[in-house]
Amino acid sequence: MAGPDLCYFTCTLGQAERWNQDNPNPCRTVQSLLDHQARSIPNLPAVAFADRARQGISSGKIASPFSSVTAAANNLAEALSCHGIFPGSCGKRPVIGLLGRSSVEFLLSWLALMELGCSVLLLAPQLEVAAIEHICETCAVCVIVSDTENRDKTNQVRQVSAGVNGIALDEMVGGKPAFNKPTPSCRKQGRHTCQPSEVAYVFHTSGTSSGRPKPIPETHHAAVALLPQLPQNKNFPTFSTTPLYHGGVADCLRAWASGAMIWLFPERRLPITAANVRSCLEFADQQGPAPVFFTSVPYVLQIMAEDADCLQRLRNMRLVGVGGAALAPAVGNALVTHGVNLVSRYGSVECGFLLTSHRDYAVDREWQYLRADDAEHISFEAREDGLSELVVAHNWPHLAKRNREDGSYATSDLFIPHPKMPNAWKYHSRADAQLTLSNGKKFDPAPMEAAILSSSPHLLRDVFIFGSGREYPGMLLFPAAAAQTDPEALMEAVWPSIDRMNQESQNHARMSRLMISVVNVPENQTPLDKSSKGTILRSRAEARYSREIHATYNPCQSRSLPEQDVADGDISGHICRIFEQFLGRRIDPDHDVYQQGVDSMACLQLRTLIKSTLLKRHEDLPANIIYDMSTVRALAQYVSEMRQGRGHLEILEEHDELGAMRGLVGEFTRFPSARYEPRGRAVVLTGATGALGAHILNLLRNDPHVQKVYCLVRAQTFVSAHKRVSDGLKARGMPGLEPFQEGLPRAGRIECLPSQLHERSPHFNLAEPDWMRVRDSVTLVVHAAWAVNFTLRLNSFRDNIASTHHLLNLAIASGARLLFISSLSAVASFHDSDGKIPETLSHNPGHASAVGYSRSKWVAEQICAAAYNQLTAGVRDKSMVNQSPVTIIRVGQLCGDQSRGVWNASEAYPLMLSTAKMAKCLPNLGGVSMDWLPVDLAAKAVLEIAGCRAQRAVCHQIPVYHVLNWHLQPTWSQGLKWITADAKSETGGRIDIEIVHPQVWLSRLEAAFGDGMNPHSTARSLLPFWRRVYAPDKNGDGGEIGDTASNGGGGHSSFPPCAGSVSNTMQTLRPLNRVDVIKMWHWIRNNVGVARAYDTTVENDVKNKCTAEVRPDYKEGVTIELKAKL
Repeated sequence: MAGPDLCYFTCTLGQAERWNQDNPNPCRTVQSLLDHQARSIPNLPAVAFADRARQGISSGKIASPFSSVTAAANNLAEALSCHGIFPGSCGKRPVIGLLGRSSVEFLLSWLALMELGCSVLLLAPQLEVAAIEHICETCAVCVIVSDTENRDKTNQVRQVSAGVNGIALDEMVGGKPAFNKPTPSCRKQGRHTCQPSEVAYVFHTSGTSSGRPKPIPETHHAAVALLPQLPQNKNFPTFSTTPLYHGGVADCLRAWASGAMIWLFPERRLPITAANVRSCLEFADQQGPAPVFFTSVPYVLQIMAEDADCLQRLRNMRLVGVGGAALAPAVGNALVTHGVNLVSRYGSVECGFLLTSHRDYAVDREWQYLRADDAEHISFEAREDGLSELVVAHNWPHLAKRNREDGSYATSDLFIPHPKMPNAWKYHSRADAQLTLSNGKKFDPAPMEAAILSSSPHLLRDVFIFGSGREYPGMLLFPAAAAQTDPEALMEAVWPSIDRMNQESQNHARMSRLMISVVNVPENQTPLDKSSKGTILRSRAEARYSREIHATYNPCQSRSLPEQDVADGDISGHICRIFEQFLGRRIDPDHDVYQQGVDSMACLQLRTLIKSTLLKRHEDLPANIIYDMSTVRALAQYVSEMRQGRGHLEILEEHDELGAMRGLVGEFTRFPSARYEPRGRAVVLTGATGALGAHILNLLRNDPHVQKVYCLVRAQTFVSAHKRVSDGLKARGMPGLEPFQEGLPRAGRIECLPSQLHERSPHFNLAEPDWMRVRDSVTLVVHAAWAVNFTLRLNSFRDNIASTHHLLNLAIASGARLLFISSLSAVASFHDSDGKIPETLSHNPGHASAVGYSRSKWVAEQICAAAYNQLTAGVRDKSMVNQSPVTIIRVGQLCGDQSRGVWNASEAYPLMLSTAKMAKCLPNLGGVSMDWLPVDLAAKAVLEIAGCRAQRAVCHQIPVYHVLNWHLQPTWSQGLKWITADAKSETGGRIDIEIVHPQVWLSRLEAAFGDGMNPHSTARSLLPFWRRVYAPDKNGDGGEIGDTASNGGGGHSSFPPCAGSVSNTMQTLRPLNRVDVIKMWHWIRNNVGVARAYDTTVENDVKNKCTAEVRPDYKEGVTIELKAKL
């Protein structure tokens, strides 16, 4: 811009730099500027507050000349020095907080403090006490000077910040309006000569999002030395509504540098309303000199645009400047249409005055587009969505902040170019102040809020858009008093404006009608707290209206879509109505929703609406469920199954998985019709290397009626098969097998056959002679082997299922009976009217727990039932069958045997108890029952059921028995009392064991493992499982402490199961007593996780060969076992 057209009101720092090259500015500090103007133009007016109620700085005058301002500032500096404020009083360069609204007192205090060599922290009165405390601590403030209205805040800050003192400004000056008399009794400290590099004052950010404002220091050089001193014929007065603690002080300095006067709005006494601004302008015109420039933030212009008299006064101004935030386009366009010379002024505390839209107002109406003709200093770098970021070059006259290696500053302000005009850019948004949705999408809510508010000025008081961290945004409308009676009518009136905004917005920023809530606020209250620039203090608004925001995201609590009692048969129709209400159009329930124009953001909101009106509070829908289901009809079926209590994985996978279960049953239920009469007394046993199988084998070898036991063992040779079984017996305190006789592998009553139980080996990979011997002699098959791995899907158990079929074929071919050892997890969801798991066959694959292990057991039970039905097909009254050809036994939680207490060292309970040695504590599981069944009794019960000659056949179905401890006592608490008492004794090792909350136990256990020295690595591997069960996260991942079926659920009762009718062991079973528990405790103490060479070697060997798995037992609880890797 040419020199003659240069005006201080629109002069950027770049233009000022060019001007100052030929017209140097002699002033380098605020102090020197005032001194210079007081000497050169002492009688020209400098400042006035447009306040009818009081005089200005000079008695009898409203407008105060430069000489009076300088004298008053010096006098107040002397008064402040008497209160202990002077260089060195609290640091070489004291930082003094100035807290108050715009007033004569505030202005002179600011100038006086700088006279004393202080840096002034300009504190906005809108700040909360915590925010003031934070920024004062950040800036090392030692004194806060405050007006009367803000004295309480100062005192509250002093209470928590011991090093901060307070001075009441009004009391210090005696309430006098004039500052032309020094304090007589004050000892002068001497004037401080400020340096250009010293910090003159400190602005701060508003803390809009975080609530923690950040300081922005301004040096004397930046504040004054860069400004132009323009000729006297350019010094037109300005009227500013901007508070001094924000841009007001910069407005003052800009005017003063050119010898111009500035009128200030008396914010301390009057709120900013259209009527008050109009009155102040009238007063300024009357008093003179009349202002011809007007500057404000967007909010002030918006309220003035709605007032005819204010609008006329704006038309009479030479220039009307707006800055600090984005003015709503509708408001700016209306002002320009009415003949207002509107200019956008863009700058920042980091860079100063950067750009304006100053132009030929008679022909150029593009008020929003800033003119950037300074390619040396200003550039725009392309960003996504057609936006560009303003970058200020390293050689710009003032850069308080640099954030690039080349010394430039990327502003984070985003602009869009004019479609035709070169070097013209319109502000769009802040890259770092946008709402960020949970999917990473961003948008700036401020222009949208302003657009809606300006489109309905008589209906709305304010608008607030929220959604940071959420999947999609929402909006609160604050109606004007006349529109508060009917929220629906207000929505109807405002919706067209919102709809137009949606059409111009990105998909993720669009507002659905159901995400808009109307909030009535009393007329004497302000709906939204705002900064002095008119920007919404968002963190404060979100806290204030948290309940309304929550209700907006939970439509069942809102007026738009109340929660309904929707029958299962109407779910599809209800979802269609939700789609129609949300989209404003109908949708085909049998056609892909994506193809019907339902975008991903709409899916997120529709998902919330469906969840909140059709499901319970604790139930959730996966984020992508609408696209996953693709059609409304499929979505309705999914929701229907959710309402029946099924989980997401169950629903999505269960259809395939349950179908696969039925398919496997059909595949493996074809059996040979030939049947031979048994010709021997031999038993085939699988799983002999496991705990239950080893005890069954021990009983069989001592049974004189059993001639031979064939153990089918996973091994490659007879030697290794024999060794595995013998070692398993000895490890559990029982005698091993007779020594293996080379050359005579088939000798002896117990024969360990190396075999493979998989689909491709119908004869178990046995040599043909061995297969024939087994088939011709076996009378009983006990199938106790099964892969225990709960991370595997159903198909991974195909070999286990197939081997069950092969064993049934063996039993049918030999005329033998088969006992299948199953698990109650196969029917975990199968309950009778008393809530117990019945001892009958389930016909619903959905009854199995949702893991491959349990489902494979259910399939195996069905295959056993099919074989039973085929073998008894010719018998009319199956209750007359002497012995059932096939029987199912579901086993519960097993524990150490009665005589030695030897347990499976890799199970959860013994591992848990073993941690007492390292953690010095055990978890209190409360009333959980120690309903454990000694493994030797379980083995005895299994063989008693096998040998019963009058097995029941209820309802012509396969017999099913539950082998478990049916007693509810002792509880875990009682058992721990026995253990802790024994541990303190001499025989117990004199160990003090504390009983603590499970989470405390976990913490101590983790600490014990933390040093890396403890060898008990098997227990360490269970930490994730124990955290999940006993320390569930906030989302409820895990069960409540003691939440097992021990307390009367899950197939468990206080009387013997049906197995008691055929097993004397089950009928006469007693609860565990102190002797049983202490016996197991001693074995655990001496054998599980001990730091002895032998034990750690064994444990390491187990670790190398095994992986920890979770196995559901007969209850809702779980047991950990080690599954050998195959």
